Amino acid sequence: MKSPEYYQLLFKAEPCLIVLDDLDEIDDDSVSENANTVMKAAYELVADTPTQVVVGSRPEAVLKKSYYERDLQWKADVGLFEIDPLGAAEEQYFISRRAASEKQQIEELLKARPSISEMATQLDYLNTIMKHRGDLAKLPGELDMLDYLVQQRTNRNVETHWARMRINAAERMKEIASIALHMSLDDTNVSDDNRLSLSGFTTVRNGKYAFSPSILQSYFALKAFQWHLTGPKPMLSNTLLADFSHFVPLPPEASNALTSAVVGGESVRMFRWPI
Repeated sequence: MKSPEYYQLLFKAEPCLIVLDDLDEIDDDSVSENANTVMKAAYELVADTPTQVVVGSRPEAVLKKSYYERDLQWKADVGLFEIDPLGAAEEQYFISRRAASEKQQIEELLKARPSISEMATQLDYLNTIMKHRGDLAKLPGELDMLDYLVQQRTNRNVETHWARMRINAAERMKEIASIALHMSLDDTNVSDDNRLSLSGFTTVRNGKYAFSPSILQSYFALKAFQWHLTGPKPMLSNTLLADFSHFVPLPPEASNALTSAVVGGESVRMFRWPI
């Protein structure tokens, strides 16, 4: 049925949930413009009904209230639900649908690798982990596994929208790493930088971008060091030291300072070492 009148009558008679899927993957040169068109059409369809519309999760902008007020010119109040990570029961639901041998391999991988287990709290990454579990299990360390998962997401970004938007993938990844580094240096987990939008690496928390899963902030902060984006004498913070501790052994003096800072609530900005 293509008639708007049909749906308006339906919405008035029955409670309905409207799901707008894959707005970030619209096959057109202007993803954001056409995503806006779809959103505006959905709003006009239900504007005169008691229907409540819940929208998420990508593009990330749909989780920002300003998007509706500024870009879509919605007049009604907009209430947003933030997207939480998958819980243990939800994660197990998706894993349990696999064959027994696959299920065991996936569970062993998540149990052995804490960083990968955290990545699995986001459904896109859980699906990738389940699909590529064999390749991941062959990799020597957690950083190698995160490299693999991030590359898979980067490839998808290029295929779905970065190429059409003329975004250079290598440069954008460096920009994301630099943003993560400065977030960690400032001991914060949120940013207003719009280059994080449409990356597949973030969500929105209280109107600002946040890496999701949060381990990705640690990952990209470390990559900023590996890619020499830090300047000649980078300073460190509590958050940055904690970021590094996920992937590389800390020198004793840095580890001790981090422990003391956490206990004493002080900042640490004094150590450098090769990554």
